[in-house]
Amino acid sequence: MFSKLPEETQLEIESFASLFFTADEIVIIMQLPADIFHGDRLTEPDFEIPYKRGRLKKEAELRKSIINLAVNGSSPAQILASQIIKDSELKNIPV
Repeated sequence: MFSKLPEETQLEIESFASLFFTADEIVIIMQLPADIFHGDRLTEPDFEIPYKRGRLKKEAELRKSIINLAVNGSSPAQILASQIIKDSELKNIPV
């Protein structure tokens, strides 16, 4: 395991994640130690949290843009918006 990542490094991780690079691609790009992973799982909160935050923030921006376009009559955006709604409903179904 490695010590706490500096805030600057965490912001860089968030930035790369917002471009939808995978976690292992970010590790390679930033030359971070491979022990961030245990098998296929991220094990370091200092990496995992900014990684998830970057991806989710960008996904939220994209969803907002799609919804705005759909509301303004874009047929392709309406299809995407409908799929977003269906996907979010599926995630909330108890198994």
